[in-house]
Amino acid sequence: NLRPQKNPRLFPARYLRAPAHDSSEIYDTSQKATRTWLNKAAHLLQADEVALPVYVHCTSGKDRTGVFIASILALCGINERLIQQEYLRSEGDVDVRKIRQAIEGLGDPEVYFRKVDADKLRRKLMGNPARGEVTPT
Repeated sequence: NLRPQKNPRLFPARYLRAPAHDSSEIYDTSQKATRTWLNKAAHLLQADEVALPVYVHCTSGKDRTGVFIASILALCGINERLIQQEYLRSEGDVDVRKIRQAIEGLGDPEVYFRKVDADKLRRKLMGNPARGEVTPT
């Protein structure tokens, strides 16, 4: 859950929170608060006790969730054009310029996510292609 509010416990699952408190500035990933939040959320995702599939959400799914998912996809080496196309599938008022800003603000995702074991997260999400393990998308 990327919202400041807690989830009601509707089904048996592990509930994790990485709230972003100011969604109006979330697309500016160069801001320290946004960088700290994204690193925290990615760190939670890479934890051994977190099993796939993972349900990531906020209120409408385009701002906090959109930026978080775009950032993780960038860290996984996904082409920026594909990330933008995926973001544009979100419902509501979406603007490709916003997600471009978010991706550009990351700079080098490996450096941006310095508190995250990027290789571990990529293996978790994408498998190990060298061994023939690829997580379906």
